[in-house]
Amino acid sequence: MIGGTFLGLMGNHLLDLLGIVWIVSFAVKAAKGYPFLRWFW
Repeated sequence: MIGGTFLGLMGNHLLDLLGIVWIVSFAVKAAKGYPFLRWFW
């Protein structure tokens, strides 16, 4: 039970990290593709 819960929590954290990385990479690509967005960064 404890092991399964631990793995479940780790899985959720990994998904959160992947989501954050995807959002950051998307923001970087958008900033490079659209110069006017640089005014907001």
